[in-house]
Amino acid sequence: MAGIKKFTPKAAQSKRKPLEFEIYDETFSAVPHLQGTTLINFIEASTEPDEDKANSALIAEVMPFFKSALLPESYERFVALTESHEKIVEFDDLMEIVSWLISEYTARPTSGSDK
Repeated sequence: MAGIKKFTPKAAQSKRKPLEFEIYDETFSAVPHLQGTTLINFIEASTEPDEDKANSALIAEVMPFFKSALLPESYERFVALTESHEKIVEFDDLMEIVSWLISEYTARPTSGSDK
C-alpha cells in the first residue's frame, strides 16, 4: 500500500506581488494568486454550449470573479466605480479587465521568484 502523497500548493512557494490595473486614474490591486476553482467557474461559464445560457452564466460570474480577485479595499472601490453614474465602465471594459487578469494568473511563472 502506498503512503500518503503530500501536495504543496504552488502559491505557498511563491512570493508574487499583487497584480495592479488602472481605470479612470484609479489603481486597483488584485490578489497575487487566485483560487483555481474561481478560474474554473469563470471558464466553465464562458464555454457553455448554449449561447444564451453561456451569456447568462458569464454575466453571473463577472462580479463574483472580481470579488475573489480584488483585495477587499480595491473591490469596494471597484464596485463603487461600476455603480457610478459619472464614470461608466461598460461590460466590454469589465471583460477586458477579466481577460487580462485571467491571462496574468494563468501565464505567471510558478517559481518563487518575484515578477
